[in-house]
This record gives sequence, C-alpha cells and structure tokens, in this order.
Amino acid sequence: MTAPLLFVSNLPPSGPLLLDAATEHHLRVRRQRNNGEKIILSDGTHYAQAHLTTDKKKTWAYYSSCVPCPANTSGLHLHLCVIKPEPLSWAVQKATEMGVASIQLLWADRCQRPYWSERSAEHLQKVMASAAAQSGQYHLPTMLPPCALEELSFTEEKLWVYADLPEHGAAPAPKPAPGQEVCYLIGPEGGWSEKDKQYLLTHAQPWSLPGPTLRAETAAVVCTTLLRWHLI
Repeated sequence: MTAPLLFVSNLPPSGPLLLDAATEHHLRVRRQRNNGEKIILSDGTHYAQAHLTTDKKKTWAYYSSCVPCPANTSGLHLHLCVIKPEPLSWAVQKATEMGVASIQLLWADRCQRPYWSERSAEHLQKVMASAAAQSGQYHLPTMLPPCALEELSFTEEKLWVYADLPEHGAAPAPKPAPGQEVCYLIGPEGGWSEKDKQYLLTHAQPWSLPGPTLRAETAAVVCTTLLRWHLI
C-alpha cells in the first residue's frame, strides 16, 4: 500500500512534527491510517518519509531528515483568466494533477472582478495541495495572483500561445523546440475581446481546435492534456 502524501505549511529539517486536527482527521477517517504506519510529508520544497505516533489525542509524524522535492520538468505554464469560483477551482485542480509548473491568473476585458476575493487565493492553494497529494506530486505549481495581459512578460525563450475560437478554421497546434517551455493562455467566459486579441497577436500565436466551443475550464484541461502528453 502506497504511503499517503500530505502537504504541510512548514516542514522542519527533522521531526517530530505535530499534525493539526484536520490532517489527523484526514489520515484517520479518510485514509484509515493508524499508529505506526508510514506517510510522506511535503511543504512543496522538501519532503520527508515519516511514521505516525498517536499520543492520547495528538498525532505526531516522526522522521529523521527531509530532502528536496523532485524538480518540475513539464515546462508548462497555464495562464488562465479569472472565471466563476467553482469552474476555476476545477481547472486549477486538473492542471495541478497533470503537473503544470505554474498557474498565472489573468484579467481580461470580459472577466468579472467580483469572482475574485481575498479568500480565493487561499482556497486555490488548498485545491492545489489536495490535487498534488492525490496525484503523488511532492511539489506544488507556482500560483500567481491575477494580473492584466499588459503586465505579462512575453519572454522570447518560451513559446507563447493563446486558445481562441476556430472562426476561420482551426489554427495549428504549437510546435515548441526541444526542451522549450510553453506558456498558454485561456480566455474568460465569453472569450477574448477584440482588444485582447489585437494585443495578444503581437506577442503570441493563436491556437484553436476544431469542433464545439469549449467552456474556459474545459479548454484549460484540454490544452493542458494535449501539451502534456502529445507536444512536449
């Protein structure tokens, strides 16, 4: 049986580490782990293999050392416009499971700013931690707060593409050079405005798929899937 992976906010160089009530409940009820069993702890930078020890109502993780997490080598950087909270969480969850290196949130003309609040970032960090633990990844994607398209740094060493509707036929899939990182942009509900497109065309190439129009969150998952397993 594979040892469960759990994320903690801070992983000291050595244990024991007192687990909080939520983590203890998750291990005992959902994972059904008992005293003496093995777990893996990560803070996104380092991880440790530990074993559980229950002392009355407290649960401790004992480990002697921690080591750096494996590097993320996917080279994928999702740039996703802010959409409704539930679809946004779903898109972030699936992108994390597929191993993206970073997630940059965006403001575009048709984004609705009330969708974002001070608690949104905290919630998405929990979504990423849960998705990474479920998929057995010791690191978390870098999550960057929303910024305007004009604030992006379109560096030439990366391949920049943006998903768009196939109004005049499907645009060809991006073809990165060997080892080249890819930044791909997904628009808001309602799509990119003409102003957005005019700006993006000066920095990135369009990419569209034949077939039905996809929701923003679906487009994010489809594009991540294609890039993850077919183009990189």
